Amino acid sequence: MSASPVSDAQLIARVLVHDDRHAFGEMVRRHQSTVRACLRKLTAGNAALADDLFQETFLLAGYRITLFELAGIVALFGAVAWSPVLYALRSD
Repeated sequence: MSASPVSDAQLIARVLVHDDRHAFGEMVRRHQSTVRACLRKLTAGNAALADDLFQETFLLAGYRITLFELAGIVALFGAVAWSPVLYALRSD
């Protein structure tokens, strides 16, 4: 008998209540493909820049998770990704 999968909302709650870094790591693992694909599109296929922005996105998300309501982690990662993307595109 296997345990039920843990929802994103439950993982966020673990991060907020217990500062559970493993829970945050699980959220990153679950959503990294989607976020990377989005960043690659936004950077016109520049994989190196997209990877740098990916790391920055998840660092910022870790700091800003306390501002997030338990509605959907993808929305948080998407919103957080805009800032580094726009900064990087302006720098070029």
